[in-house]
Amino acid sequence: MRWRLAGMAIISCLLAAGTATVTGAGEATAAPLAAPWGTAQALVLPPVINFGQFATINSIACPTAGNCTAVGHFTDAHGNVAAIAASEVDHVWAAAVQPFGTIEPSITAPDLLSVSCSSPGNCAAVGVETVNQAWTDGLLLGESNGTWNSSLSWGEYDKGTTFSPVSCPPKSAGACTAGGYYVDASGKQQALLLTQSAGPIGWSPITIPGLAGLNAGGSAAVGSVSCPSKGDCAAGGYYTDGNGNRQAFTVTERNGAWKNAREVAGALNSGGHAQVNSMSCASGGNCVAGGSYLSAPGSSQRYQAFVVSLKGFAWQSVKEVPGTGSLNAGGVALVNSVSCVPGTGSLNCALGGRYQDKNGAAQSFVDVLKNGSWKQATEIGSGHNLGGYAQVSTVSCPSAGNCAAGGSYLSAPGSSQRYQAFVVSLKGFAWQSVKEVPGTGALNAGKTAQVNAVSCPSSGFCAAGGFYSTGHLGDTLPFVADGSVGG
Repeated sequence: MRWRLAGMAIISCLLAAGTATVTGAGEATAAPLAAPWGTAQALVLPPVINFGQFATINSIACPTAGNCTAVGHFTDAHGNVAAIAASEVDHVWAAAVQPFGTIEPSITAPDLLSVSCSSPGNCAAVGVETVNQAWTDGLLLGESNGTWNSSLSWGEYDKGTTFSPVSCPPKSAGACTAGGYYVDASGKQQALLLTQSAGPIGWSPITIPGLAGLNAGGSAAVGSVSCPSKGDCAAGGYYTDGNGNRQAFTVTERNGAWKNAREVAGALNSGGHAQVNSMSCASGGNCVAGGSYLSAPGSSQRYQAFVVSLKGFAWQSVKEVPGTGSLNAGGVALVNSVSCVPGTGSLNCALGGRYQDKNGAAQSFVDVLKNGSWKQATEIGSGHNLGGYAQVSTVSCPSAGNCAAGGSYLSAPGSSQRYQAFVVSLKGFAWQSVKEVPGTGALNAGKTAQVNAVSCPSSGFCAAGGFYSTGHLGDTLPFVADGSVGG
């Protein structure tokens, strides 16, 4: 095992972590709010000389209304990737910064994939970086009182590590859990969980109980994790069995102890390709996971969307998302995002994803879990999706029956096509009309925009982030927008 703090190499877990300050927040941009969504604003990027292609917000977390942290990346004119983080304080977005620990001589291409906050200005962000132009390490960053002041890299055997999800329980600083994968000495990909601790490094890797025996095929990863309270988490992802089939798994932590990983969707996954894409917990032992499975091999194969619930720390039966079987005539459906109302024992959740219709067009869908019972999945945005490619990328639910979701749709086919960023609200358990994110139409001269992340700490406030295109071929820039579950 190899740890690296910003500015030094760490060979063991016995060296103490250091801290440092980051550069200033830079120019700030106010975001006047128009109900239910204000105008999207281009995020001010760090002052480098030449920007290149591909800048985006990957993840956003808002612990309270008007106080958010967003992370992602941008590239310079030479194609070098750089990590970015931006903060909103009292409804004002500051310019993005390159967080402490992401500008190091030995690393390239740092990218922040996920962020979670226990309280305003106290967050953890995770991602990936390339070391010595030879392998990837997982990246763990810490923000305290609004300052990015800690950075760790984790590597195993110098063969490749990536951290993609992170979850920090509310009002419990220093108790986050991250997930991802690493490549071991034999070249097999192993799933990984890490938890924050009071030790010298601050993060401790966890051997996921029972997963090594399941992962006989040597390809596993944690794709999502949710921690509603300290010591109570759930995670999910995939592994490969001895027959080379990809299987979905979940694993649960109760009072600080992780239970054995378990296969889910096995009976449904006759085609041998399943995975958990998203996990959300309302409270300890009460969660929902969503993903996809392959219902049959060969010419009759169909990728179907599934959900599975954890109730009182007991996993229930996996089921196809109700209604997606008939919608999914083209045979490709999956859940991208699940969100459950936090702080309650009952499960009130929403999910979103995409399916393929009989004409081969990708359509976006949503569904609602009300007091533990799923309704029928609903197609949304078909009147906008004239080009035939739409999906829900992200969902956030602050209260029962009230959620916001975002994604993209293709507004027209052929040379006039435009991928547009959209938001949609669930209000009183009823889905409202899909709307283009205000202001992104004008920003999106290059015809490629999408909402990647949305976070709603209350029904009266949400924040969304993603990217739009500048008009230069392939160029994208990040945007943020504030709104509410207003309609």
